[in-house]
Amino acid sequence: MRTKYLIVLLAGLLSCHARSREVEGKFAAPPAITHAVMMNAPPPLVPRLNLVREAKLVLQVKNVNATTDSLRSLLSQFQAYASDEHQEKTNVGLRMAMTIRVGENAFEHLLKRIESLGQKVSDRSITLKDVTMQFTDLNVRLKSKKEVESRYHQILQQAKTVKDMLAIEEQLGTTREEIESMEAELKYMSHQLAYCTIDLSFTQHHEEPPTGFARELGLALQNGWRAFLGMMLQAVRLWPWIVMTVGVVFWLLHLRKTRKLRTSVV
Repeated sequence: MRTKYLIVLLAGLLSCHARSREVEGKFAAPPAITHAVMMNAPPPLVPRLNLVREAKLVLQVKNVNATTDSLRSLLSQFQAYASDEHQEKTNVGLRMAMTIRVGENAFEHLLKRIESLGQKVSDRSITLKDVTMQFTDLNVRLKSKKEVESRYHQILQQAKTVKDMLAIEEQLGTTREEIESMEAELKYMSHQLAYCTIDLSFTQHHEEPPTGFARELGLALQNGWRAFLGMMLQAVRLWPWIVMTVGVVFWLLHLRKTRKLRTSVV
């Protein structure tokens, strides 16, 4: 009797163990399948950064006018443009300054080509300004304002009195002004993102005069030439007196010659 109960109990334990293994097999994912799912999962979304790129470049050039002509040719090749051009004379030479706007894809290439125009790069810097938050916030606020405008139009259609209509139209006008202001700001920011800025200035230095004996010789020749020119100008100023003096001298010589002839005849 006891043997029969032991057999039944042992059979029940084996049955429970088999069922528990079956349940574990149903709900436990194999390691290989879990790894494959993780490898095939899409990557997390990375927000697109909105960066405004600006560069500052200062060059020393041999000739400002020739460099300006070469620069205009480069701007035409890269579909860029220049604004705020300003040329001035300084204590060290002639200086040209301008602001260049170029597409983001051509920014680096144009910057290198401009550098090659100079004899020396005095200053070079590039700055990146992240405007992602401002750009996103402006888009969200613009969308919200347009929704408000749409609701005002719906309310206006349901207005029953002139007073209500005028009040709603006033709110509509204010909302429309805010929308247009946001759209203008968004357009300007989009333009800033599409085009990079290069603040460029290049200077042509004065040629340094020679030193030592060469300098002294050059100054002597220059002063001698100036003295000669001054003497010529002085002679031009005194030409009436010179003509009169020459005339008197010739008259006296003629008179003396005539007297000698008379004396020899007698």
